[in-house]
Order: sequence, then structure tokens, then C-alpha cells
Amino acid sequence: MKRLRFLTLISLAVATGMMFYACDKVEDPKPDDNTEIPTPEPEPEPEPEPTPEISVPTVVTGEFSDVTENSATASFTITSDGGAAVTVCGIVWDEEAAPTDDLPTKVTFDGAQTSYTCQLTDLDPSTTYYYRAYAINEAGTAYGEEYSFTTEKSTTMTVDVNGITIELAYVEGGTFTMGATPDLIALYDKYDPDELPAHEVTLGTYYIGKYEVTQALWIEIMGANPSQMIRDNNCPVDGMSYLQCLQFIEKLNERTGMNFNLPTEAQWEYAARGGNKSKGYLYSGSNDATEVGWVMENMASFGQHPGGEKAPNELGIYDMTGNVNEWCYDFYGAYSEEPQTNPSGAAISSSYSLYVVRGGAYSCESGRWCRNTKRQSYPENYAQMDIGFRLVLNTPESEPAPRPEPEPEIFAPAVTTGEASYVTENSATTSLSITSDGGAAVTACGIVWDVAPNPTEALSTKVTFDGTATNYTVQLTGLQAGTTYYYRAYATNEAGTSYGEEYSFTTRKATPSESALNVEVNGLTIEMVLVEGGTFTMGATPDLMELGPYDDDELPAHEVTLDSYYMAKYEVTQALWIEVMGSNPSQMIKDNARPVDGMSHVQCLEFIEKLNERTGMNFSLPTEAQWEYAARGGNKSQGYLYSGSNDATEVGVVYENIDWADYGQRPGGTKAPNELGIYDMTGNVMEWCLDYYGAYTEEPQVNPTGAEANASGNVCVVRGGGYWDECAKWSRNTKRNRYAETHSQLDLGLRLVLNVE
Repeated sequence: MKRLRFLTLISLAVATGMMFYACDKVEDPKPDDNTEIPTPEPEPEPEPEPTPEISVPTVVTGEFSDVTENSATASFTITSDGGAAVTVCGIVWDEEAAPTDDLPTKVTFDGAQTSYTCQLTDLDPSTTYYYRAYAINEAGTAYGEEYSFTTEKSTTMTVDVNGITIELAYVEGGTFTMGATPDLIALYDKYDPDELPAHEVTLGTYYIGKYEVTQALWIEIMGANPSQMIRDNNCPVDGMSYLQCLQFIEKLNERTGMNFNLPTEAQWEYAARGGNKSKGYLYSGSNDATEVGWVMENMASFGQHPGGEKAPNELGIYDMTGNVNEWCYDFYGAYSEEPQTNPSGAAISSSYSLYVVRGGAYSCESGRWCRNTKRQSYPENYAQMDIGFRLVLNTPESEPAPRPEPEPEIFAPAVTTGEASYVTENSATTSLSITSDGGAAVTACGIVWDVAPNPTEALSTKVTFDGTATNYTVQLTGLQAGTTYYYRAYATNEAGTSYGEEYSFTTRKATPSESALNVEVNGLTIEMVLVEGGTFTMGATPDLMELGPYDDDELPAHEVTLDSYYMAKYEVTQALWIEVMGSNPSQMIKDNARPVDGMSHVQCLEFIEKLNERTGMNFSLPTEAQWEYAARGGNKSQGYLYSGSNDATEVGVVYENIDWADYGQRPGGTKAPNELGIYDMTGNVMEWCLDYYGAYTEEPQVNPTGAEANASGNVCVVRGGGYWDECAKWSRNTKRNRYAETHSQLDLGLRLVLNVE
């Protein structure tokens, strides 16, 4: 029975996977039974798992990149957290090796990532920094590899003078070829002889003014403004001599504790070319002067502009082309072929010395005056409205070499030829300046001329002086009318004879003997008045500015020389237009004796072409210069504001005296004529001129014909004002108006001119 029960328990255990025990029934012990009941042994406790070991993290420092003068980029990677969470990580740096994370110069992260890129900022220029990555967990701080880098040199420096900031650009030293190099000659071949020979120059590092010295800074240092063009104190200062520049710099250095100076000519040219970042431009920063400077070609209003309105050059320097000319430190002298280091210019002459001026100005034609290599020179006490300067701050390696002692060698004088003016039928005026006596007394000088180029002083056609002065004004007489002459200055000393620049001019054609000319067209008479040629100042001259207003495009006033011509006594009538063209375009038709109106510039030219076919003459529209010269009264001018009077109502039909009951133009000649006997050049109808409209220049002109076609979108000049125009605004002799060549309107007519062949 027991065996059977045991086998049953085994079967149950196998079936259930549990453990069963078989035992006999145990009777409850009797009270007197002393048998002990055994106690089961307890199960043993499991042994605890071992605690994992924790170590500091492992971090790898990345190499630096993108280093500037005040920042750099670095990276790092946490390759192991050491068995515990990284709580802080980053990059730490210092000027000393082995920087630690207790320094403030660090970038910190929370350790949630394994790779980081960060920027190190607020660094000092030209400084070596040591850096390394770090990472922290509960076991401690670990550091990666240490690297070092050196920040870039500073490209700018600022000096504060009572709230006025002087910004200086960094110019890293180097070697360049100074003067008219072949690549620049290829861009502009009208270089001057004193730009040669091109020669090697080595310069140390220096700082140069980012902008020209302003009127505000000059006033702060000197107490008064010498500028002749005062618009805005942020504009460059002008009107000071070389000596006054040195006085300013001395006081500025006392205020700032710096050692400012004028740039040497070599420093100026190297910076203008763009230093070691040069791209070989003709001007400072571009081959187009108008992109980087205020020059004659883009001068909207006369005078300098605040610095920085145009694009900078390769070094971030502004206005080294145009705005104002700039004094340099050097005495002016000829170049040599010898290589030079930190040159300081020519030796001072005991008799006559000039200082270098560079850069050109707002009043200068860019190609001639504003190129990077163009040289000018003036005496130390000379001042004019478009000469200023900029500052330089030398380093020990860029201090200019001592100025050379003058050499005793004697050479031929240097002489400059002036351009011709006041050209008549048989005379002209010019000038000469002896800029250097060559180290010996000038014994003879003058102007020589001929009908062939390159005249020499051996010719009899000359005016001679003894050379005791340096500047002469010369009149050339006995000339033939309508003839081209070549002339140049010369000067002689014991070393020989030298010549100045050669110029040419053409004398005016002979004045016709007839003072008036009438042309008949089928019973209609065109009355023409002789306007004898001459030279006058065109535009808003100071005397006219005192009498009335003026517009910016009436400036600059400039010298114009005209040959003789005939100007119509009256404006073209409706009757003449109908006779030639067959119809009347006028919008105000009342009387065919009144001026025609309502035609475009293009239609005027068609009318004149047909009129010339009918008459065999060579009529034209007047040029703008011919119109203004005749309106002023030609060589009989009394300087009136209007054509024949300072009171427009005496000489013209204008808004102030219009008869509103008979609105419109009047027949010619109802008002007083001007000094030449010409009527209605003030008011009645406006008058088309031949010229395309364009800005004036300062250059003297002979028989000008205005701007090029399309320069202003084929906009043509209109002069004289009309019957409904307020006279002071629209009818002055110098007032310029313009319309598209296809434009027409009811108070716009024309007048004829006949040029003398």
C-alpha cells in the first residue's frame, strides 16, 4: 500500500512539475510523548551583484578653423561618458598653455550630445591662444588634446577725439611696382611722363585713414573751418595748405598721444591700389571711377560729399579716387629706377619746392586727374577749395626714410604750359609756370607757336621773358583767322632748354562784314542779326546769382569761345512754318505773324531741312551756347538777368504781364530788344536748341554742341521761357529746360541760326 502511494506521488510530480513528499500519517503526540519535531533549514540569501566601476569621460578636441582677428571655430567629441552621465562639457581657452575649466574664457554645453562645434569670440587680434575640450561627470573632469592658433592682425583701428571717431584701415606691408605700369597703361595710355619709370617700392605695415579728414575733426582740433565748400561737417575739409596740415597733425597728436602724419606718396599709392589685395584697377577699387569716387562725370551738385557714399577699395578705404585731392608727405620729384624701401620723396630744393598731391577731386575729369598713379604738386603754402588730406599712422617698420639731401646736380628747368583762352580771330591768351629752375637761374622763358606741331624756341613766333618770375600770362598776336596753332612753354638755364606740354587752338573765323542778313521765302522775310564771336562765361555766374535764383544744372560756370554767327531777330512765325511745311501745328492759332508752337524737336529739324532746300542756305537750330551768348547780348552784353533787361516785363511776354483776355504768344517785337537788337529771347514761347541735354563741366570749350546722343535719353535743351512762365524761375538767360525730342506743347517754338562758313 505504501509502495502504491509513493508511485502515485511520483506520477503527479512529473505531471505538474511540482515536488511532492510521501510520508506516513503522523499521529498527534500524546502529552506525555517527548519526541522532538525537527525545524526545516532556511534557504540561503542570494549574493549581491557587484557595483560597476565609474571613470571620467573621454573627450577628443577638434582642430581650429575660420580664424579671424577676433574669433575662431573649434569642435570636440565625447567618445565615452566613463559610466556616468556627462553633466557639463565645452571648450576652454587662454593665452597660457593648459587652460582649465575654471577660467571664464570658455564655451559650455550640458552634455546631452556627443559632438559639438562652437565659436570662440571676443579674441584679441594678433594673439596666440591655447585651447582644449573638457567633459565632467561624477567621477571628475577630463581634458582632450591641446591645440593653439593665432588670430589675424587687426584690419582697423579707431581713435576717439571728443566723440569724433578716426577710423584707420590696416595696410599690411609689401613690395609693389609704383608708377605707370604696363597693365595700367593698357587701361589708359594718356599717362604723364612723371609717372615713369615704374619702380619697385617696399613698405612696412601701417594704418591709413579710412576716410578723408572731415571738417568736424578739423574744427574740433583747430577751432575754425578753412573749407571753401561748407555743406556738412561730415564732408572732407578743404582749403588748407600743406603747412596748415602739419599744424593740425601736431595738435591732433598732442590731444591723442598718437603719432599721426601725412602718408608718403608711396604709402598713398600702395593703399589706393589695394595693398596686397590689389586687383590692378585703374582707380582705387574699380576701373570705373564713378563707382568709387565723386568725379566730374557724376557730379550732380558742385562740391565734396561725406566720406563713404561710394564703394570702398580692396582694403575698405573710401574716396581715394575723387571727392577732394589729398596732400602727401613728400616733396615732389622725378622717379628713379632704383628699388626703394619706405621712400619719403625727393630732396627739398633751396630755391623752389613743391609737395605731392594725389587722388583728384569732384571737379576733375577722372582719366586725366584721378588715376591711382596720377601725380600733382603744389607749393607748401598753396590752398584751394578741392584739396584736403587723410591721416597715416606708421608702425616701427614703416617709418619713412629720412628725406634725402638735395643733390647739387643742375638740370633743365621744369615748365608747365597753360591752356589757351580768349581766342579771337588773330590773338589768343595762354600762360606758363616754371615749377622748377633745375638748380640754376632761368635765363630765358616764354611761349613759342607754329602751325606745325612741336615748335621750338628757335622760331621767331614766340614771346620771351627773362625768367625772373615763375608765372607769366602771355598774349599771342599776329595770328591768322580760322587757323590751328600748336604752342608750348619753354625755359632755359645753363643745363639746357626744356618744354612744357604742347596744346593747340584754332582762331575764330573772320567776322562777316555784314551786320545783318535778310532771307526771302516767297515774300516772307527772315531777318538775321550778326552775333560777333567771342569768349564768355556760360552758366550761373556770381553777378547773375546776386540778381536772381539759379538751378544746380547752371553750374559750374565755364568759359566758352564761339565763332561769329547770325541769329534770327524773331522767333519762327506760323506763317513761315505754313509756307515751308504746308500746315500749322500751333495749338494757339490767332495770328500767323505770331510764333509757331506745338512742334517737337524732330519736327523742327524736318522744317529746317526743307527750308534749306528752298533757300540754299544752311540754317540750323542754335546750340545752347549760341543761344545763351546771344541772349546775354554777345560782345555788347550789359550783364542783365533777362535778355536785354533786369526787368523781364520790359523785354518779354511772361506770366507777370500776360493779357488774359488775349491769352497766348504775341507777334515778335512787341517788347524791347536786347543789346544785339534781338527780340523775345525772354518769354513769348520757349525755344528748342540743337543740343542734347547734359551736365556742364569746368573745362573751357570752343563751339560746343552739347551732350552725346542718348546720354540723357535723347532729351533736348529748351531755353527762354514762355508767356505763361513765371519769369524768375523760367525765363532767365541762364535757365535750362529740356524735353524729349518727340515732345511738343503749346508754348514751345524755335528760332533760327545761320553759321558763318
